[in-house]
Amino acid sequence: MAVLGGIQGNREALSAVLAALHARGITRVACVGDIVGYNADPDECAALLRERRAPAIAGDHDLIAARRMGLESCGNDAAYALRRTRRALAAETVAYLEALPLWREIAPGVAVAHASALKNAGFRFCFFRGQEQEILEADGMTFVSPGSVDAARKGRKLAECAIFDGEAVEFLRVPYDAASSECKAAALGYRIPRWMNGAYSARKRLSRLPHRLAAMSSAALRWPSTFRSSGTN
Repeated sequence: MAVLGGIQGNREALSAVLAALHARGITRVACVGDIVGYNADPDECAALLRERRAPAIAGDHDLIAARRMGLESCGNDAAYALRRTRRALAAETVAYLEALPLWREIAPGVAVAHASALKNAGFRFCFFRGQEQEILEADGMTFVSPGSVDAARKGRKLAECAIFDGEAVEFLRVPYDAASSECKAAALGYRIPRWMNGAYSARKRLSRLPHRLAAMSSAALRWPSTFRSSGTN
């Protein structure tokens, strides 16, 4: 079977990965999340997974797109693209994303898990959403990040996934038409304009201002007692 994640609405990259897997006779696929996000084909990517009955979990971007999480933790690029994604999603895609769990068992002793659910015990292998392809050993378990199908923000434009035979992991990287994917994302409004990037940063600073003022006010209220306790007149 193959495990993938970080699709981010990139149909070109996902199609290239699925074609490469098909050529190797691999038809079973699982997903560690972030099905939608930065790119222009969120509905199509979700549909490709549903067609294959791929067991999938929710990544942060899936939760945000389905409005189960807010945008507060996102950088400007992600926040802008996810607002566009929210407007673009078909109702059936929203329902699909809303129903995704944070972890699930995909084979005996093998799980796919969102980062917040990695402590579920009893698994030999746990595949999780990481940025790079890597294998980690901890607490008697093997944790595997299959990398990202979408490579739009990476220097190498290679779609990544992992192949798992029940015991061993093989990492796969596949070229795809990154230029077409990027042009489509820009044309359809998934890339933040430079001037708006500054506006987003300013809005973030303003949103944090009440918390900073509250912290300053709290410190000012504590200051007299601290000052007096030092014995200074």
